[in-house]
Amino acid sequence: MKPNVLVGLVAIACSCGGMPSRSDAGAGDAGRSSFGGGVFGSGGGGGAAAGGRAGGSTGGAGVGGGVSAAGGVAGGTSSAGGMAGGTNAAGGAAGGVTAGGEGGGSGGGESTVSDGGAGSAESCASPGDLRAASTMQPATGFTGRIVDSMGQVNDYSPLNTDAEPPNCSVVYPAPGLDRVFRITLQAAQRLELRLALTPGTAQPGLYVLNDCTTPTIRDGDGSGACGSNEYNVGFCGVVPPCANSTLSYTNTLGTAADVFVVVDQVANTNASSFTLDWRTVP
Repeated sequence: MKPNVLVGLVAIACSCGGMPSRSDAGAGDAGRSSFGGGVFGSGGGGGAAAGGRAGGSTGGAGVGGGVSAAGGVAGGTSSAGGMAGGTNAAGGAAGGVTAGGEGGGSGGGESTVSDGGAGSAESCASPGDLRAASTMQPATGFTGRIVDSMGQVNDYSPLNTDAEPPNCSVVYPAPGLDRVFRITLQAAQRLELRLALTPGTAQPGLYVLNDCTTPTIRDGDGSGACGSNEYNVGFCGVVPPCANSTLSYTNTLGTAADVFVVVDQVANTNASSFTLDWRTVP
C-alpha cells in the first residue's frame, strides 16, 4: 500500500468518534474500547461497570463520560468549567459540578440510606406512635397490633460489645433493621408485648428504652444489666418457626412516662416484616 493512502485511512479512522469498537461483548454492552465517542488520542474511556456507555474528552471544557455503576450513564469533565453528570448507584442519573461548571440531573439511585423522618419509627429520635400505628383488630387478649416492614438501618443492639446502644447484655447481638414505637404509660401501668418476625426462621428480640438522649434499657430489677425480663429473645429450635418474643414492663416511676419499644432481630438481618401485639394493664 502506498504511504499517502495509509495516511488517508488513519485520518478517516481518527475522525469517526461515534463508532466505538467492542473490547468485550456482554449483556448491556459491558465493555467499550477507549475510542468510544471521543477524539482519538484524547478520548474519554469506557465504562467502569457493566451496562453503560462512555464517551468524550477527559480534559479541557469538553464533555466526557463513563459509567460509575451498573446500569447508569455518567458524563462530565475532569477540569474546571465543564458540565458533569453521572450516577452513583445502579439505575440512577445525577448531575453536578466538578470545578466551576454547572450540572443537573435526577437522582434515580442512592448510595446512602436515610434513617427516616418524624414518626417514621426508624429510631428513638423519630419513633412511631404505638397506638396510632395499631389496628384495633388485634389478636385475642391484646389492645392493638402492628404488622409492618422492618426498618432501613440498625440503630440499636443490647450486646455490650456492639457499637450501638444500649450495651447492657453479655449475649445475643441484635444487628436487625430495628423499628421503634413510643407509648405513654401512666404510673403503675403495665405494658405487655409479643413479637413475631417474618420469615419464621428470623429470631425476634424485644426491649424498652428510657429516652433518646442516652438510649439505655429500662432496668426493671435494678441490676444494671438487661436480663430476659428487660431484653427478651424468642427461642429458635431445630424446626421453625422461632418462638415469639414476649416482654412485660411496668412504669414504676410514680408519674406518667414515655417508653420506647424496640422491635429487633437477633443474630441476623433477614427479617422482612414483623407482627407486634400489645396491651396495657390496667
